[in-house]
Amino acid sequence: MPDVIYRSALPSDRDAILDFANYVFSISKQPHDFRSLLPKVYGVQASDQAARHYLAERNGKILALVGVRPLNLYHGSHCLCGGFVGSVSVHPYARHEGHMRRVMQLMLDHESGLDFLALGGQRQRYGYWGFTQAGVSADYLVTPSNIRHALRNMELPDLKLIPWDSSIAPEAACQMLALQESTLCYVKRTAGEFPYVLRSWNSQPYLIAYNGNYVGYLAETADHRITEIQLVPECPDSYLLSVIRQLASEYPVTFSFAPWDKRNIRLVSSLAEGQHLDSRNMLRIQNWQKVLNFMFALQSALRPVAESTYSFSPSGLAVTYANRHISILSSESGESPDPASLQDQFFSPSHLLVPSGMPEGWTPLPFFLYDSDTF
Repeated sequence: MPDVIYRSALPSDRDAILDFANYVFSISKQPHDFRSLLPKVYGVQASDQAARHYLAERNGKILALVGVRPLNLYHGSHCLCGGFVGSVSVHPYARHEGHMRRVMQLMLDHESGLDFLALGGQRQRYGYWGFTQAGVSADYLVTPSNIRHALRNMELPDLKLIPWDSSIAPEAACQMLALQESTLCYVKRTAGEFPYVLRSWNSQPYLIAYNGNYVGYLAETADHRITEIQLVPECPDSYLLSVIRQLASEYPVTFSFAPWDKRNIRLVSSLAEGQHLDSRNMLRIQNWQKVLNFMFALQSALRPVAESTYSFSPSGLAVTYANRHISILSSESGESPDPASLQDQFFSPSHLLVPSGMPEGWTPLPFFLYDSDTF
């Protein structure tokens, strides 16, 4: 039998990669058409730089595949260069032959220069590769009954939800891009890709308009979950309440918010039927200094963060936060701490209920990516 080749994908592999991903996910689950499901990566307008892929092949046929979508995460002057892992797949006739282990390791070797990698998947499966659950999103269920009772006596402005399709002028994307980049933390997008990013996984993007002016945008999934909604900061609260009423008057809708979506959380939580905290993704930190500096800066914009030093046992690793800067001092014994354990201590959402023992405000750190920015 010919040898299996493990390699980085080339631009000429693009059609074969799309065919392989469509086949494997369709035969394993339900019909998939990644060109329409993920236009930001596999659409005809997507560039070759939209994702990097790694594969195993025999006789020119793909056996296993892993993709990485590069992303830059911003908070003020801070920036993290990361990647989101997706399209993880093995041909059904080539499973249990060790190909995914080899392709994942190839990917990790090539992407080691990134500050972090993230993915969504089964916890133990990806725990072997140093990924741990991280961050918190706030999810709220709003039902027609909530709307009928909570908003029945309110006079709300008449906002319009306009499907964001090809008929919308390109200038709207520039305006919404500026709005997105005015938020506390965001992933860098371009105006050209903005509507395609919001269409991920059959989501429908809408522009929010009032008196003929665009004042925001949102993305709604096929199962009525609002994965992202932004309104210009000067909008009164009544604008968001008007949008909520339109969305949830006929069927239940779930709203998902980042930890820094403070106003959205305050308003939606005041009338929601139910709420829960969700650990959205898994994280693998590859540059601890940069990631902790970024996350502590973001955390300090959300809540008080104590300046202090904390030592991790048994490794003796010491982390100091002072003057808005993180310092990491390795143990004199040279013993290396377990990275997955450190990630859990800093990022596990369980620390909202079970104290981590770290100084005030250190945990859990607010790692979050909107669904539109994932793979």
